[in-house]
Amino acid sequence: METELNKIISEFANSILLSENGIATAAEDKRENAYSVLVNFLLSFASRTGNTERLNIFTTNYDRLIEVGAELAGIHMMDRFVGTMMPVSRSSRLNLDIHYNPPGIRGEPRYLEGVARLTRLHGSVDWIQNGNEIRRIGLPFGADSIAPYLSSPGLKGTDS
Repeated sequence: METELNKIISEFANSILLSENGIATAAEDKRENAYSVLVNFLLSFASRTGNTERLNIFTTNYDRLIEVGAELAGIHMMDRFVGTMMPVSRSSRLNLDIHYNPPGIRGEPRYLEGVARLTRLHGSVDWIQNGNEIRRIGLPFGADSIAPYLSSPGLKGTDS
């Protein structure tokens, strides 16, 4: 039963990568148009003044189109992952954010513009369970397979 379930999950992950690959390798004009629409859509919500609440994005999708659009738009996404090399998910309810102190104003930090919160309700194609932790791996957008990225030190025995 476990082997069959792992096979189904692996096929599902590969279908998501195939979809991402179709976007990443599309004809340049079509790809650029799709990215432009996505960037404009995200910017229409993310552009806020420094004293308003953050944009919160919730998705059930496993693909990473939102992250690609945010990266192209220069929007920083806060997604509860901590770390740079192999980020680990933290379920803490701490309200972390990015602030700055405007020149000449004391004690009133403002939200940094261009930041949004992202919540993936069901995970993502680049999330793995490694022991008791959920980690995000450096899986390129449109990768052919997740398998080569699971052979890194510390990930042996982990599968898609």
